[in-house]
Amino acid sequence: MFKTFLYLGLTAFGGLLMIVNINKKIVKEKQWFSDKEFMEGLALCQTIPGATIIQLCSYIGLKLCGIPGAAVSLIGFMTPSFLFIIFFSYFYVVTKDSNFTKEIFMNLQTVIVALMIQATFVISKMNIKSTRSLFVAVIGTVLFWLKFSSFLTIFVSAIIGFFLFNDIKENSKKESFSEKKYLLFKNLKSALIMFLVLISVLLFSSFYDENLYNLSSTFAKISIVSFGSGYSGTSLMFKEIVEKYHMISPQTFLDGMIFGRVTPGPGMVSVFIGFVKFGMLGAVVAMTSIYLPALIVLVTVEPIFSRLKNFWIFQRLILSILSSFVGLLINVTFTFATLINWDIKQLVILMLSFTALTLKVSPLWVILVTAIVSIVLNVFMIIHI
Repeated sequence: MFKTFLYLGLTAFGGLLMIVNINKKIVKEKQWFSDKEFMEGLALCQTIPGATIIQLCSYIGLKLCGIPGAAVSLIGFMTPSFLFIIFFSYFYVVTKDSNFTKEIFMNLQTVIVALMIQATFVISKMNIKSTRSLFVAVIGTVLFWLKFSSFLTIFVSAIIGFFLFNDIKENSKKESFSEKKYLLFKNLKSALIMFLVLISVLLFSSFYDENLYNLSSTFAKISIVSFGSGYSGTSLMFKEIVEKYHMISPQTFLDGMIFGRVTPGPGMVSVFIGFVKFGMLGAVVAMTSIYLPALIVLVTVEPIFSRLKNFWIFQRLILSILSSFVGLLINVTFTFATLINWDIKQLVILMLSFTALTLKVSPLWVILVTAIVSIVLNVFMIIHI
């Protein structure tokens, strides 16, 4: 199992498009899951907090071999991305002050703005399906714009949406729960152990350095309130790590997003931030803090998901939170755009990148082509000066 997920971690690019690769390997080649079982797992992972791809890999391991299987599949899938990000982060720390690399990263930051604009359109289309969800999105946009606490904004949006989505009523259909009780209690024991590990990381961080604790605790909170696409979690990181705690500059954060997009597997922007700020210790603390809480949620919720997904309160809250994330994306995308020194060249890069992304060209190729063209043009200019 470890080798299978290590292979997937090395070869899976394209955000949620990685689901196709995972399905091909797990369902078609290995035949560990049926299509129905895979889609049931995907539905769970899209509903609970945490990055969908990470949760899906953990879920597959959990169903195949229990808690050890979840750990093995998760570690296997994340290892390649972690090593790539560490390499790129070290390269970035060493070369970030070079004029040559600054020019390249400036062009790539414009690609990230195009990527965020496209993601905002797509996620808005997915989540804004009524005037009520639009109202929650507007409330979220205003609160984020006024620089309210990100987590307070999500909470307020959830409460407002809870009363707005009053057409979602209690489901009269009841499902048997007795056969799930044993598995739930068994999983809760493992979840408690993981929770103690998380608490240990937070305590260590608090004694080691205040900023490291702020990093760790922020990532842990983000892990349990962000759903679906990684863009929601990344946007929350920006609001908290950059705008609230000022740990890194906005430009450095954008550069981290670039590296997250060109590495296989999950885009570990959190690990980049941890390494840039605290070295290898920060990278390990960041990875543990951002992924362990989501795994705890998965292990706890999986036995009762068939009941939870039809629970009216849960449905109202999820709809509200997803609508508020649209406001978050609008706010962060606008902030990113203000960081660019706009001229004709950057406008051309933005339009070409947005067009390519709209035509479903992989972000990886858009970033790589932009980087290669930037390098060639810079070398040409240096030679002819």
